Amino acid sequence: MTESTLLEVRNLKVAFGKKQKSVEVIHGVSFDVDRNSIVGIVGESGSGKSVTSLALMGLLPKKNAHFTGTIRFNGMDLLSMKAKEVRELRGKEIAMIFQEPMSALNPSQRCGYQVAEILQLHLKMSTSEARKETISLFEKVKLPRPREIYRSYPHQISGGQMQRVMIAMAIACKPKLLIADEPTTALDVTVQKEILQLLKELQTETGMSLLFISHDLSLVSEIANKVLVMYEGVIVEEGNTVDLFKRPKDPYTKALLASRPTLDKRLKRLPTIASLEDKSFKPTEISPQQRALNHKQIYTKPPLLEIVNLKKTYYSNPGLFQKKRAIKAVNDVSFKLYEGETLGLVGESGCGKSTLGKTILQLERGSTGKVLYRGLDLNVLSAGKIRDMRKEIQLIFQDPYSSLNPRMTIG
Repeated sequence: MTESTLLEVRNLKVAFGKKQKSVEVIHGVSFDVDRNSIVGIVGESGSGKSVTSLALMGLLPKKNAHFTGTIRFNGMDLLSMKAKEVRELRGKEIAMIFQEPMSALNPSQRCGYQVAEILQLHLKMSTSEARKETISLFEKVKLPRPREIYRSYPHQISGGQMQRVMIAMAIACKPKLLIADEPTTALDVTVQKEILQLLKELQTETGMSLLFISHDLSLVSEIANKVLVMYEGVIVEEGNTVDLFKRPKDPYTKALLASRPTLDKRLKRLPTIASLEDKSFKPTEISPQQRALNHKQIYTKPPLLEIVNLKKTYYSNPGLFQKKRAIKAVNDVSFKLYEGETLGLVGESGCGKSTLGKTILQLERGSTGKVLYRGLDLNVLSAGKIRDMRKEIQLIFQDPYSSLNPRMTIG
């Protein structure tokens, strides 16, 4: 391990299950992260990126996870250290931005307290100092209304805002190594750029190293000095960012880069990595004439869903002598959705997209306005009829981890 190397991973293997029947998911990966550098790890879902990062943090369950190989951080072997020693490092020397902020934050504690607690524990700040620093961190990560969010519980803010709270928590102690596991997944494009810029500035200012894990190739190309490509628990290729993106060598890396959809033409079917690797993909382009004909068939029918002047307002719980505050989450929204149509709804974090979806499904009741499904106003239906209607209207939630029951098998 050289002086310029902060993290050295050698022949790391991770297996889950009982020792006799364990299943190996990481197959002997080796890589280095130098001081004051940014290393990107890319790969499709299930390639082993997050398991590798959790192994580095010592967060995999000791009973079911089995390790071989070495993980050396700043000259210390993390796999041979005691749990207490690793805890002292975690948060102060090595920090992590988790992929799922909704399940990473404690739902029973206010957002500000969760960040302030780290500052008090590791940097021995007083309560008032920690509060002041936490609000400053919230401003750094571009959180709107930082003082209000300091007092908010995680369920009271949007998914993107929770992600920014997680980022503030991770950078609070200015760690030597920051592991960012999909740090901008829940954020809109404008905030993504701001967060990337923030991470770059912090890295330059503090000299920390950054291990940036993502499936978004364009983000990794913008921020990383070196890139590792993972597939099925193996690093198939590594190199500096420019060379890897312009002159990939491994067939998987070539297929991964070629599978990105382009904006200049619309394909009938998008390519998959497998279809590009075995050269079975045949691109079929949809012409403007075909699209016009399809639109004609869709828009001559009555709308399937119609939203008319929908409003949803939340009210704060004031103290004894405080005034009740109104927060307009959805403000006078109207649109139509036709059968066979795909309608995109975009906007920055906290603009009301998820609230609108929940209001359409009647998981939240609208304050005023109409939600018409096949001409029927869902706002006036009984609870029993709404339950029956949910067979026809479904929602894919933003956070699958907290949406699925952890005590039941997937099937």
